[in-house]
Amino acid sequence: MVRGLGRGIVLVALFFSTPGWANSNLTAPSGAPEKLTINEFDERVYQLADARYGATIDRITLYLTVFAILVGGGWFFSYMQGKENLKELAERHNKAVSDLEQLADKYNEAKEKMQKEEKEFADVLRYANAISVKQKLFDPQFEGSKSGDEIVGKRLDIIGKMDKYTKEDVFFKAAVLFRAGQYEDAIAMLEQILLSSSLSPEERMKALYQIGYCYQMLRESDKAIANYEQACGIQSESAEGKHLRAKAYTNMGACFIKQKKDPKEGRKRLLLALDNDSGIVHTWEGLAASYIDERNLTAAQKCLDDAAAMGMESDTLQFNQVCVYSLTGQFNKAEQGIMELMRSEGLKEGNLQDPDLANLFEEKPQLKEKVKQYFQQHLRKC
Repeated sequence: MVRGLGRGIVLVALFFSTPGWANSNLTAPSGAPEKLTINEFDERVYQLADARYGATIDRITLYLTVFAILVGGGWFFSYMQGKENLKELAERHNKAVSDLEQLADKYNEAKEKMQKEEKEFADVLRYANAISVKQKLFDPQFEGSKSGDEIVGKRLDIIGKMDKYTKEDVFFKAAVLFRAGQYEDAIAMLEQILLSSSLSPEERMKALYQIGYCYQMLRESDKAIANYEQACGIQSESAEGKHLRAKAYTNMGACFIKQKKDPKEGRKRLLLALDNDSGIVHTWEGLAASYIDERNLTAAQKCLDDAAAMGMESDTLQFNQVCVYSLTGQFNKAEQGIMELMRSEGLKEGNLQDPDLANLFEEKPQLKEKVKQYFQQHLRKC
């Protein structure tokens, strides 16, 4: 095939190197017929080309063969090189896939661990909020569940092993110490955080408020009031700042009323609390109770009506309303209120001896017996 290609090249060269077949010095072989068929003519031409230009055709054939070998070899080398490159690329791809799979496994493992830790931390936050974010560091009615105590214990263990505490850690530990009745230790923790220069106004108010509450529980009312006043004196008009100020004024009012026996000063603080945040139910409870204690029943009823208009609801407010009904001779309404408190289990045993209900029980002795039976049954359940 290669030789035929060489022969064809020679014939093409002859064709273009002469004016035409008529002027060529090719002669028909002797004895040849005057007329030849096309196939016979082609064959004669090929024979003549082989006779005169055989060496040239052989050289061209050789060149073509060498060229074909070189080109084919180059293609083969390129093919083999490409094959090696593809093999190397495939190996890199497989390694990359393997690495990605390992990273995916590590990611999923880390994600599961993070989700678990986030859930545990969320449980801690919920528990901490339940015991520290309300009106007091801990709600007196709150009873920590066993699982809640375990979560708090775990959190305290973690804090105890840390070299440095965050502000949140200190507040949390102080709250737990408060719940355990370790008020002096809680005060020490909170005074430590007050030394920090990075506290926001609201954080400083929170620390002073909590110190004041610790002193209030220790019945050191002067120190409690002093810390509450410091908290209230901090300039902050944010919603959190106003809320903290209202809590401090509310507890300060309780100190004046219950410990210092000064209801007038106490009510001043309670009214200041309402000016800052009227959404704290304990403020309304304390204010209504102070009016009832002084037998200012008109003011007490207005206070209770205002609290109801604000959407304030609690067993204490409902009991205060029963006391007003009892003291104003509205015994049927008072009885209805007592029955509602028993159904909701909001009646406390000390309420039975409350002097404000003396008129009611004198008017309705059968109600007093129902209340006694309620407490007997309630004690058996406990």
